[in-house]
Amino acid sequence: MPEVVRDGVEGYLVTPRDTKTMAARALEILTDAGRQERMGKAARERALSQFCSSRIIPLYEKLYERVVAGI
Repeated sequence: MPEVVRDGVEGYLVTPRDTKTMAARALEILTDAGRQERMGKAARERALSQFCSSRIIPLYEKLYERVVAGI
């Protein structure tokens, strides 16, 4: 999901059903310890900064309030 993963940073984005590219990307990650570490760290940092509950819950609350208010 491009909203969550930046291609080549936290992981890879691959066209659905493109199993050859999916397999190749998986092998790139599995066979390169440095890449595993970089992507893992980037994914953790992104999750903590962009998707932590203290940031996301207020956004959902505002959305629910707008829905209930009919906006």
